Amino acid sequence: MEIMKRLFTEEEGQGLVEYVMILAVVVAIGAVISSTNLGNTISASLSNLVSKATTTK
Repeated sequence: MEIMKRLFTEEEGQGLVEYVMILAVVVAIGAVISSTNLGNTISASLSNLVSKATTTK
């Protein structure tokens, strides 16, 4: 029972856990976007911008 109390009262490592959770959410959102048509549209738009920026006149 003492171990359970310590798990809920100690805050060591809490910051790291929060950063990992944020990173997991960002990766999940990226995976969803890349697997949909929205991801393809964004990729095509970025490629178009890069090609316009790299061509010299």
